[in-house]
Amino acid sequence: MKLRARTTLVLGTSLLVLAALTVPAQAGVAIPSDVPNLGLYFVDNFQLGSMPSQIFGKGADQNDSTAFLMCKSNTDDYCMKASGIFANINLDICNERSQTSCIANVWAIDPNGKKIPGTVSKIVQDLPDQYVEENVAAGLPASHGLGAMWNFPGVKTASGGSDFFVAVQDRFNGEKKSGEPVSATKYQDENFVAGIVPVNEIAGSYGVLHANDAQHGNGAWGSSPDGPANGPDGSPCLVTDRNYCATKALFPEGYRFGMTLKLGSKPTGWFSGRLGLPAITTADSSTGESISIEASPLMVPTLDFTVPNAQIPDAAKKIAFNGTQWGRGGTKNWQIVGEQSDPHMMDLLTAFTPAFGNKATSTNSIWSFKTMIGDNSRDAIYRCSSGLSSFGGLVTSNALTYSDGAPAFDKSTGELQYKVASPHFQEDGTIARGSYDLAIRSSVVRCLYGFTSAPVRATISIQSEDGENQVATTVVNEKDGWLYLSAKGFTFSSPTIAVKFTQEAGTPITKPITAPTKQLTINCVKGKVSKKVTAVKPICPAGFKLK
Repeated sequence: MKLRARTTLVLGTSLLVLAALTVPAQAGVAIPSDVPNLGLYFVDNFQLGSMPSQIFGKGADQNDSTAFLMCKSNTDDYCMKASGIFANINLDICNERSQTSCIANVWAIDPNGKKIPGTVSKIVQDLPDQYVEENVAAGLPASHGLGAMWNFPGVKTASGGSDFFVAVQDRFNGEKKSGEPVSATKYQDENFVAGIVPVNEIAGSYGVLHANDAQHGNGAWGSSPDGPANGPDGSPCLVTDRNYCATKALFPEGYRFGMTLKLGSKPTGWFSGRLGLPAITTADSSTGESISIEASPLMVPTLDFTVPNAQIPDAAKKIAFNGTQWGRGGTKNWQIVGEQSDPHMMDLLTAFTPAFGNKATSTNSIWSFKTMIGDNSRDAIYRCSSGLSSFGGLVTSNALTYSDGAPAFDKSTGELQYKVASPHFQEDGTIARGSYDLAIRSSVVRCLYGFTSAPVRATISIQSEDGENQVATTVVNEKDGWLYLSAKGFTFSSPTIAVKFTQEAGTPITKPITAPTKQLTINCVKGKVSKKVTAVKPICPAGFKLK
């Protein structure tokens, strides 16, 4: 599983929406400048439960997601002619026959530290016409549903329920010769998102999701329900089956949760997530790697709004109406959706800030992690990670949007810098407080800085957009080949989080790896004092402001 550079194609395949939409889910649509209203729908884990497993043939222009058409069979005419194939797969739970990627186990840890293994109560949307069978030679996993409901004996959601929706949506790009059947495709794992979501089940008659495309009732590839997809009070269902709707709930306080994935290939690059104080273990498997991650859920803001066309900020119009194919969906008409790690989403959030008053719509408790799509292979941290035959680290935050990729190494300051952006206020008007966790392999840090095997120390600083340093509670420790760093309590809107490693107190960094990245120079002022700062991502020092 090699993480690739973001392209228009990957952008298009990332832009799916929840099944509980009032408009069809579309993967890539250019927004006309005369739309009556426009807004953002930024909700975590929108992919989970949003799309049945489906294989698509790509058109001649493989960057045009509107030309992704469903493969109805192994010898579908369109897909026989196509040389490019795309597969969206919801992973099965592992069994004794599994040879590719699957969910091995899930568990909870109570406030006293007791581990509680999870058990599966039912598969969600178990429909035979949506099955995808495992193809080991092609590298394609099996799928027999959208995910599953799990229970942890004695563990209740904050609202008293016992169900937790667990799913992993994996995406594959494949190639074959034109004229060959779909089964001849050789797939490469592009990216996945994994999550545990507490839910409330509501009995009733509801619709199930079906994949569609530009020839089957949608503007682009995506999905839509064939019946009701909202609860009795109008709240959106995270997932539905014929006889129930599952709406989001909150995690119980004081609990940690964990998941083990068996992956058919070894991931390289980095993961991002919504996890607090994560702990990671990995092990080689017969075909790839087994990855276990345990962590606390995080409280993460959401945005769900539209404004009339006349109230769309000019900065937002320049981005939204430039002809880009945006994901369209949400709970209202004409909302843009997408991966919060996509740099376009951070730009949109900043540009739309005057429209939503820098205040979140709501806050949800989230437990999830995913592969990063961005490729910073020119950066030193990626070069130090590339020789591991596994992923190099995990970076998590409760910020609504965040950098697409690992923290960037600034060799002029010796810092790993990471950018986030989020509403300054919670939905009730109180100031939002930030969370940041970094888990990085010790070997990557030692490669990056030229350190020996002696113990490593680290400091974390939070730098506001005006150049001021914020005070945050920080924690640093090293265990089993991983360095763990955590910062809590800082404020938004767009701070930069900087981590600096040393080997001995007061000892300067030695032999940092030179990354061939372009440096910029900015002018900073403090009263009558002026100072120039040159770096890959220059930031004014404490007390100085950008001129």
